[in-house]
Amino acid sequence: MSPSAAVTMCRTLLDEWATLGARHAVVAPGSRSTPMALALIADDRFQVHIFHDERSAAFAALGIGLSTNQPGVLLCTSGTAAAEFFPAVAEASQSCVPMIVCTADRPPELQGVGAPQTMDQQHLYGGYVRSFVNVAPPSFEESDTWRAIGRSSYVASVSLPAGPVHVNLQFRDPLVGVASDLPPRSEDDQRLDKVPAVDLQPITALGQMGNGLILAGAGVDDPQALIELSSRLGWPLLADPRSGCRAFSGHVITHADSILRHADTAKRLVPHVILRVGEPPVSKVVNQWVASTNARVVAIAPQGRRIDPEGVVNEHITCNVGDLVKALAGVKPNTELFERWWEAESTARSVIADVVESETRITEPWVARVVASSMGAEEVLLLSSSMPVRDVEWFAEQCPSAVYSNRGVNGIDGVVSTGVGIALGSGRRVTILIGDIAFLHDSNALINLGERGVEVRIVVVDNRGGGIFSFLDQAKVLDRAPFERFYGTPHSSNLEALAHAHQVNAHTSTQRAQFAELLAGMVTGVLVVETNRDANVQDHQFINDAVGRTLALGATRQ
Repeated sequence: MSPSAAVTMCRTLLDEWATLGARHAVVAPGSRSTPMALALIADDRFQVHIFHDERSAAFAALGIGLSTNQPGVLLCTSGTAAAEFFPAVAEASQSCVPMIVCTADRPPELQGVGAPQTMDQQHLYGGYVRSFVNVAPPSFEESDTWRAIGRSSYVASVSLPAGPVHVNLQFRDPLVGVASDLPPRSEDDQRLDKVPAVDLQPITALGQMGNGLILAGAGVDDPQALIELSSRLGWPLLADPRSGCRAFSGHVITHADSILRHADTAKRLVPHVILRVGEPPVSKVVNQWVASTNARVVAIAPQGRRIDPEGVVNEHITCNVGDLVKALAGVKPNTELFERWWEAESTARSVIADVVESETRITEPWVARVVASSMGAEEVLLLSSSMPVRDVEWFAEQCPSAVYSNRGVNGIDGVVSTGVGIALGSGRRVTILIGDIAFLHDSNALINLGERGVEVRIVVVDNRGGGIFSFLDQAKVLDRAPFERFYGTPHSSNLEALAHAHQVNAHTSTQRAQFAELLAGMVTGVLVVETNRDANVQDHQFINDAVGRTLALGATRQ
């Protein structure tokens, strides 16, 4: 084989990315991407993961970025394969997850002439990527530009706010060749840009404004330090499971959603200042309460992403928890608001535990509590959008420190693939709590799961359809038949058989003791638990009503 400029350029890009920290590549195989595939085969710094389906591959790369904070290199051939990456690219963009998306493409002379497996891939992902570079068919005359392409794409992916970059690689035949010597690297090539200094004065001023509250969501870079700050200030800490804070302290507020549904209690718990660290919680009740308080809201965004759908944030600051600790070091503690919040939390914890545990049948709140509490300290919990992420937020107390959910675009596609990617990137056991429709959306993630060398437990709540819609107004105003057709969307799939078809260990459970036993004994596999959508709405309402009644009774006694 003759020396190939294409393979040499790809080896150079990989050398640059590996030098800067990338270690994983996810490949959806194809022909036009051969030069990059050959380069990956020759570079033992990369762990290469093969996925048959491009959409599954892209979400696996997302999971790798989530768990490592380093971009996974994602590769596909030309044509619609590149379009299959789009959902994961959008999620990575809005969740600030680094990713280097490499799409192979036909050369210019084959564009617009009806060549097979060809489409317009220029700026394919629009504004969802941090940068786009179209790499012309490589020639050795331009080898002095290759390292700059590699470096600039990596830096764009990891700089705040992190996200995906798109490198479109045009290759001419022949696609097979051997690499020549790589172009040299300059002395400055390994130095990344410095993080700009943070103005902490707006944070320091918060300590003089009265009672404060910390609201912690996904993106907290140091959960334990945030808990210690909350304790020192005497400020209550409302912790979303994705914040990691529920793993380190029994004195975080875990049941704010149920508490704030009781109007009189919600009024007694209003702070002067709300310090939101990371993303907002999933709970609409909590977010609407924040908007109603008229408190000064300062959003701390360690990832650099600005989120304010309610229009209540007075100031966005990009910094980490360490900066917060420094800025608030001189603030005197004030525990008055914490005592009120903790009294309500203690009541809610007792009521929820009693109600959930007193029921003999399997309920979805019970499943959320059992799954979250079953996790080891070094394990990872991935929550599907719709009900799983909400049930864990509302009803679980103890959670592992690593809890993820694809809440950038809030889609239910690619959840299992994301979990597989997290396991590949972290080497830790991952438990996925997912609904039946989301599981069906991503069943291709089960392909070769048993051969990947990872531990992935998938708990599927099978209520025969889209359970979250039963909580919405559509369920109240529509007759049963149109509601089921357009929203309930019942399925007729045998989920256990589907897993078995992929040679994945699977069981179905309808009893509490059986479920707990199967969950504890499962290393990698699918555990289907059957529930009822209509009963689930009533279960949630019964819990929240019980919490409200007890809070009201406590207020009357005072």
